[in-house]
This record gives sequence, structure tokens and C-alpha cells, in this order.
Amino acid sequence: MEDTPRQPYSPTDGVRLGISMQEAESVWLNPKIQEPEKLLPLLKPYPSDQMEFYPVSRAVNSPAIDEPSNIAPIK
Repeated sequence: MEDTPRQPYSPTDGVRLGISMQEAESVWLNPKIQEPEKLLPLLKPYPSDQMEFYPVSRAVNSPAIDEPSNIAPIK
């Protein structure tokens, strides 16, 4: 069976990516900061032009197969 690569993220996917930017890490990881008004602005979609997309093995979906090769690009 041939794997079909997933298309890059787009705003129409209906999926929100919450990826912490380096600048926000100190705030996000600080356990003393609990206020939603300080944390929610940090949850922004990661710029898709800064992402790298490539197909990977379907084994990445199985917690039973925990190997670094799961995220290696399929050629």
C-alpha cells in the first residue's frame, strides 16, 4: 500500500497548532503564571512558511512502535 503524503497545514484544516515560540517559552513554562489572559495570546498558529513538511511512515501513529525512524522522511 502506498502512503499518500498529507498536505501542509492550512487555516482551512480546522486544526489549531499550538507551538510555543522561543520568545514565549519562559512565560509558558513558568508554573507561577496561571492567568489565561497572559497565556492564551501565546497560542497562535505557527507560521506555515517556517515549517518543513515531508511524508513519514504510518508507524508514527502507533505507540507500540517508538523508533526514531518513524519520523524519517520517506523517499
